[in-house]
Amino acid sequence: MYWTEDNWSMQDSLNDPDTTFARMVVDAPFAGEYPLQLQAKAFNQNYPFRVYVNSLDKANARDLSVSDSSYSWGRDPRNSATFNVTLNKGRNVLLFQVIRWGAAMNLIAPIELVPVKAKGNGDGEYLPDDFIYQAAYLEDGIDLLNPEAAISYKALRYDPDYGFEGAAILHFTPKSTTRSLDVTYKITTKTENQAGLKIRLGNSSSNEYSVDLSSESLSTEKTCHIPSYALDELGFAAGVKQNIHFSSASGSLSILKVKESATEDRSTEKVLNASAIKANTLVRGRNIASSNTIGLDWTSAGIEFNIVGGGDITANMVEVADAFGQIGSAAGGTRFAVEIDHVFTKYITPSSTAVIASNLSSTSHHVAIYKTSEAAGGLVDLKSLKVNPGATLSKPAKDYKFEILGDSITCGNQISATEENGYLAYTTQLSKSYNANLNAVSVSGRGLKVGYNSEAGWAAQWDHQINSLWTQTSYFRDGGAALWNTSDYIPDVVICNLGNNDLGSWIMANAPMTIAQFTDEVKSFSRKLRAAYPNAKIIWTYGAFENRSYEPQYRSAVESLNDSNIQFVYLDQMPGGAQNHPNAEQHQTIANVLSAKIATMLGVANPRS
Repeated sequence: MYWTEDNWSMQDSLNDPDTTFARMVVDAPFAGEYPLQLQAKAFNQNYPFRVYVNSLDKANARDLSVSDSSYSWGRDPRNSATFNVTLNKGRNVLLFQVIRWGAAMNLIAPIELVPVKAKGNGDGEYLPDDFIYQAAYLEDGIDLLNPEAAISYKALRYDPDYGFEGAAILHFTPKSTTRSLDVTYKITTKTENQAGLKIRLGNSSSNEYSVDLSSESLSTEKTCHIPSYALDELGFAAGVKQNIHFSSASGSLSILKVKESATEDRSTEKVLNASAIKANTLVRGRNIASSNTIGLDWTSAGIEFNIVGGGDITANMVEVADAFGQIGSAAGGTRFAVEIDHVFTKYITPSSTAVIASNLSSTSHHVAIYKTSEAAGGLVDLKSLKVNPGATLSKPAKDYKFEILGDSITCGNQISATEENGYLAYTTQLSKSYNANLNAVSVSGRGLKVGYNSEAGWAAQWDHQINSLWTQTSYFRDGGAALWNTSDYIPDVVICNLGNNDLGSWIMANAPMTIAQFTDEVKSFSRKLRAAYPNAKIIWTYGAFENRSYEPQYRSAVESLNDSNIQFVYLDQMPGGAQNHPNAEQHQTIANVLSAKIATMLGVANPRS
């Protein structure tokens, strides 16, 4: 089947150059009528498809009704139109035209009708007509009704958003001997003198491999090799049916042929996939993981490991949009702070080749990365690590587990006028002092019970505050679908730095909310924490921000619990950062104050004294 893709304009005639249609050539064993069924979506419209059989005359076409008045984005309704077509013996041309908003899903035909497809020159070779999606167009002078007419494939255009890019998708079952692929292409244009090919399995934009083709000339047929270690990293499996997507990383190009290869390529680096990372490193922060990726979402999320063997360490980690379409919205962008042997060395941004360390000596080193931005608008998929082939990784031992719940202060937001930096925030610095693993659940603008919902605009909101986000694994990744199992991570210390948003005069007036409602929630949430963590030391803290007028009521609520392992700490106002938030130095002060309380509650020496 061939098809053309327009700029979303639905035309009424096949003679219009912008018409959207699909062209299918079938071989019929006899002349006569054949039943067909078209399964399709209709976007609140009637008669979205028109079918031509061996004709371009609209008078001879048939309009198909696959209307669905209940259609809504996010659902996948399908409606069927069953109809008969009269075919000649031999090859016939069927044209399916989109004349209203709609999308064809499947065409069901009798088994005796044989689709005519282009075939490769040998076993394991695929030409463009084998792809289930690739935009195509007719060249001038081509007879659309000629079954042998050549169709030119439109170049794949660069677009970083997988939802709208051009793509060639090969749906196939690779041979049991297939280890790598050879892709034949032709570059049509370059973007700022750059050209590249992206390869992806599945639907995740983080699960990709890129080939830089910038040095190649335009309009010349070339072949690039996709090595076996790259396909292994993608999750490619010989003999398993799958979709493999080919698209442009920059510029535009045409995919001309894909050939399976038995070549086994050995990487000069050891590649640790997501499963190996979880087995050999400490993964910090609540995360949604799959066999291919680990989600690094919350403030201070990251990995930590000991490594022996030296060399370079690179990470394949890609930033993805959150469940509300936001990406990279944190001040300063989505970054990770890197520590080598507990000393900060640099910041890195997510990429497929993010360099964590270079030229490490062969002795033992401690390596850690900390996400500096919060989950709201800055999610990252960690896919793999590459290390020296002789290197070994192990999980570092931790003395404690901390869980810290909070708002913009806990996120390190507004730490300066130009950045959000959770690495410099009290959370990370405090947990480092105690050699503690850290799970942080914090969102700017949120409160314990009432706050400001960033994904719904700046307004007073009761929903999706910390009291509910605490029950979820990664709200900004999946909208709260995955619930957090508290037994998976039982902290020794819980810090609730909450109330600065709940208790602002504006939000209390507009929510509206009373101090009594807030203190009732403090007591109720404390009981939930105690039920989940029977032995944890729990600290409620408040006051570093300008909204700090209810210290007596807040303290009284905590003390009324009659639990010596639940304490209250009132902080001085610290407006040195942007919009009256604490700056980096004041975050150190917060860490010092809380550290003294933690040491007393744990009965240990204060590591920050």
